[in-house]
Amino acid sequence: MLIFTCIFFCFYLVIASPLQILLNQKPKKFSILYLAIYCVFSGVVTGIVAIFFGIKNPFHFSAFYILFIMCTFIFWIVDSVLLQKR
Repeated sequence: MLIFTCIFFCFYLVIASPLQILLNQKPKKFSILYLAIYCVFSGVVTGIVAIFFGIKNPFHFSAFYILFIMCTFIFWIVDSVLLQKR
């Protein structure tokens, strides 16, 4: 499961970087709004990647929810701690 999380996180990192740059224009550390935006975006990206890997309906798999929640929190924490401008 950890390997799939890393793979999905890499896809999410490449695709979500423009979103992070956009949100970093008005930086807020540990913003709940940013968490919600990352959560929606992560769900879409994880769903697309899951369909790409042959899962017809990813919403029926608990692994889908675990992956997108883990990717969301990892990206949100990394963004809030390391990437926010001061």
